[in-house]
Amino acid sequence: MRIYLNFYGVLHCIPSTRGPFEHLPAFEAVLRTHPTVEVFISSSYRELIPVEAIRTFFSWDTQHQVVGVTPVLPRCRRVDEIRAHVKATNYRHRFIVLDDAADEFPRNYRPLILCRTALGLGERELTELLTRLSNKNLKLEDIDELVYSGALPAVPRSEASLSNPKARSWPKNRSSEIVWDDMPPIDGEK
Repeated sequence: MRIYLNFYGVLHCIPSTRGPFEHLPAFEAVLRTHPTVEVFISSSYRELIPVEAIRTFFSWDTQHQVVGVTPVLPRCRRVDEIRAHVKATNYRHRFIVLDDAADEFPRNYRPLILCRTALGLGERELTELLTRLSNKNLKLEDIDELVYSGALPAVPRSEASLSNPKARSWPKNRSSEIVWDDMPPIDGEK
């Protein structure tokens, strides 16, 4: 299985409530439960930062799952870049797209899990992602059990929980620390 991943509005909210890549720990927790999933970056970060450097954003144990980037096709929508990548790699299986830009995709595009820009990758989207990856019809109780067992970090259920620092647990196993203030601004990405 493949995941085509955008950053803005998915791994962090716009505007950011906790800083860049605030939802990365939850996404990585999903990757850990599905170690054969390949991640391809469709974010505009790929236009400025090589995939080797993008991998360092991820924890050491999930970096190997970030295997590439989609091509940059001028004057094309993100869906066209993803389709071009699928065709160029002769991929013939299901894939998932995590993005917040509905206008970059056809209406009712089946691979798309549409995130809400202001919230990013939340409970609803994580449930859908896990359901698609596991080919099971997961319910919220199943996700709660994964959180309770420690397999997934807790995700705030509401805006009120965003102000509670105990509302989420964060893994501390980064292979390298990144100074986010040094990241170049990315133009044109939602």
